[in-house]
Amino acid sequence: MAQNESILSGFSAFLVGSRVADINATKTYAQRMLTRYPHILMFEVAQRVDEDNLEPFTTYLKEQNINPPKIWSFNYEQGIIEHNLKADGEAFPVIFIEPESENSQLGLDINSIEFVHRVVKRFGKSDQLLMTEPFELLDGEIAIVMMQGVNVSGSETPSYVSLLVIRAEQLIPTILKDKGWGFSLRSKDSNGHQFDLLRKDVKKNVVSWLPKLKTIDNIRLTDFELTLEINQQLSLEDFDWLHILGITVLMIVFPVFVLIMYRIHQGIEQQNSVKRQELYQLANFDVLTGLANRFHFEDFGLRMLSTAERNQTQVALFFIDLNGFKLINDNLGHDVGDIVLQHIAKTLSESVRQGDVVARIGGDEFAILADQVPSLHSLISMLKKIRQAIAEINIVETKEYQISGSVGFSYTEYHGYRLSELLKMADNSMYGEKQEHYNNNQNYRTDISECVS
Repeated sequence: MAQNESILSGFSAFLVGSRVADINATKTYAQRMLTRYPHILMFEVAQRVDEDNLEPFTTYLKEQNINPPKIWSFNYEQGIIEHNLKADGEAFPVIFIEPESENSQLGLDINSIEFVHRVVKRFGKSDQLLMTEPFELLDGEIAIVMMQGVNVSGSETPSYVSLLVIRAEQLIPTILKDKGWGFSLRSKDSNGHQFDLLRKDVKKNVVSWLPKLKTIDNIRLTDFELTLEINQQLSLEDFDWLHILGITVLMIVFPVFVLIMYRIHQGIEQQNSVKRQELYQLANFDVLTGLANRFHFEDFGLRMLSTAERNQTQVALFFIDLNGFKLINDNLGHDVGDIVLQHIAKTLSESVRQGDVVARIGGDEFAILADQVPSLHSLISMLKKIRQAIAEINIVETKEYQISGSVGFSYTEYHGYRLSELLKMADNSMYGEKQEHYNNNQNYRTDISECVS
């Protein structure tokens, strides 16, 4: 409908520009618009005339082979009769019609048509667009007339009126007609008067248990309002079963797909977690014994010593080297040597407190880092326990070989909190004891002063 307003405004602007001086030019313009917009039924132009102003009305009609030019009126009882301009004072006779037909009546005063007259008398200086109430055409169809005053001289009333005749059916979108939906189109003027333009009931023989849809849309135009109400009784034919089937399948398949992808992702994550754990174990623990390796021992030891120094607590470090291990390896083989190392690792782990760290730092060398060792008495007690545990090891495969270990130690109270220094002092202590072992001296060192020296 807004498009029709634009068309009528464009036609009025054309009339203002040409001052309705060229009937042929007006006809050409109207024909182009009718070709471009086939829903338009007719263009018309009416001129305001009175007794003193019959020109250019007479000239326009003569140009269209109407001679002598006359003004006509419509009367419901008498039909088309000659207009009495002297009695009425003014008239708005039609001076242009496109397309013309055998029923076209040039010179007909639109003011003599009652429902048009009610609109014409509302015109002022403005270029307001107005619409008549619906009326019935000769072919039985309903039409409406949109009108706009054309002021070319600044007078109180328009010099001309441009008219656009539209079939009411053309206001309904084609899709509504094709689908068989029910609809009604009503118009309401600025005075609140409502008129039914079109009405079509919903199609019959539909499945009644399906819902009925209804929507109402109000279209506000310049001087009137259109109300379009659409009713649709849903039927099985209205459903796109292919799309419904597709959506149903998707609703089933998609969750299954998501679940499968989740399971795959979960499996990959579990594998990655296992691999990360394996890499961590390889990087931080000895494969044979399961003890911490040198890297992990030093990393953990640095953190332990840093905490101990901050809290002013004491840490003891024990360095163990097996005696006679090379002889076992050479005579009994590396497999037996591995068994010995595993027994030693198990024994040392069981001999220390929870929180202490036991590590294999290379070959047959082991180290223990003990936290919270408050005194030398506690250190000596731990040292004796370690020596005794090693001495009591009984391995079937090495019955004819005696297994013992040289144990050196260092203590933060005497050697400070640097791990490298503690390892050095414990290593020196261990080698001192190993030398005594080779000299068949079984009196183990327990005097801290000997370690310091």
